[in-house]
Amino acid sequence: MGISHAGIIVCIIVGAAAGVALGWSITHRFWVQGKSDGTAPTEASAAGGEQASYMRDVRLRHHDNLASDYGAPVRPYNM
Repeated sequence: MGISHAGIIVCIIVGAAAGVALGWSITHRFWVQGKSDGTAPTEASAAGGEQASYMRDVRLRHHDNLASDYGAPVRPYNM
């Protein structure tokens, strides 16, 4: 008169889903906190301003390189 095999499987799946949801919520509560405007934590920190600017330049150069590979016009930028 115990729980059927299907009931045990459902309990395991629900428990795993609860564990994943709990892990996600703890991670985002304590480790992934950005500013309210949606910027990443490295861009929001005081020392990250120069790095954020540099990484933006790198992303733009990479985007331009991809665009030129596919024949799109490339915008000029300062090196």
